[in-house]
Amino acid sequence: GGIILAIVSSILMATAWDAASLLFARVTQGVATAMILTSVALLKGMFSEEDRPRAFALFGASMGLGLALAPIVGSLALEVGSWRVAFWINIPILAVAYAGIRRYVPESRAQGVAVPVDVVGTILLGTGLLLAITGISEGASMGWWASRADNLFAVTGLPISIIPILLATSIVVLAAFAYIERARLAAGKAILMNPGLLRIQAFRLGCGVSFLFVLGGYSLQFLMPICGATIMHLGVGHTSLLTAMIGVGIVAGGYSSAPLGLRISPRSIVIVGLLIMMLGILSLGATLGPNSDLFIATVCCLAIGIGYGLTYSRITEITLIGVPNNSMGLASGMLVASRTCAMAFAAAALTAILWNNSGTALGPNLLDVHIALGLCIVMLAAALILALRLGTQSNRLLGSNPTSERSAI
Repeated sequence: GGIILAIVSSILMATAWDAASLLFARVTQGVATAMILTSVALLKGMFSEEDRPRAFALFGASMGLGLALAPIVGSLALEVGSWRVAFWINIPILAVAYAGIRRYVPESRAQGVAVPVDVVGTILLGTGLLLAITGISEGASMGWWASRADNLFAVTGLPISIIPILLATSIVVLAAFAYIERARLAAGKAILMNPGLLRIQAFRLGCGVSFLFVLGGYSLQFLMPICGATIMHLGVGHTSLLTAMIGVGIVAGGYSSAPLGLRISPRSIVIVGLLIMMLGILSLGATLGPNSDLFIATVCCLAIGIGYGLTYSRITEITLIGVPNNSMGLASGMLVASRTCAMAFAAAALTAILWNNSGTALGPNLLDVHIALGLCIVMLAAALILALRLGTQSNRLLGSNPTSERSAI
């Protein structure tokens, strides 16, 4: 269903006639992407416990391959045509994916169980996140407290900016979401997120690690094209090369994690991956500037990607290890939601940092970029702290039957 919706959204984007139609198509694409990403739930049901680590490793590597090819394909599309070509290219790729899913991937749906959609929870969660992300991303332009005269909401005559109102409202809406979800769970109604799954320590910590890890890692992928174009003054091809090298590193790290897992624990792989990412970001920040050496920057991006691949390939496996199969769909949806929220908050936070008063019309300055890189390191360091506890818990689960964890649901 997600693949079909993605094909439709690609057609809508490629044929968009104004900004509003393009925005609608992008929202549709976001829904489709969220549906596709829950494919991680299929892995645990398709593979035995012995084959599952390798399956998760290859899953992470395949996503890295996509990240490696995407900037290259996108740049070529711009060179040979227009931005519309980049969306037309999606369609045959998605068609191949659809055919492969239908032919080779078995269904793992619970038989005889009709699960209604939690419409109320979906609206509340979506509204709360939208308000929070808008407030964070637009704070620099609209004013964090005092309203600026040149923004859209200045005509309201409010004594303060709309930003603190948006952020405060988002907190209220998200609190209402948490309360209603608990009430619906107690009443036996459909829910969007099951608080009982968070009682599984490995799952709870894993979602936290995933959120912080993606927050730092995706921020860097968002940041690298900006660094290449505005700080290093590179052309489109060389700027795409930096982003592509992160993807190449993800592929290398993802594939190497499978044989590496035969020698060291998942905990060690995740810790090593996070440390490599932090070291790569530190090295990149230390050498970044108008006269940066492209080779050094490329090596740093490759190292960051390797660390990303090592971490990503194992973090999903460790997070879901204690979740029973009949809750795997809901758990994977919650895990994907945490990562997707991290991507959105990363883009919003970087927008606020990079385009504040110290920036220029052409882009951010070097100080803003260093602040953003520092934020990436802080997020990864926080993920590392949680991963130390996650690793201990996951190693125990990997060596025993986690019945106590499952009964907590």
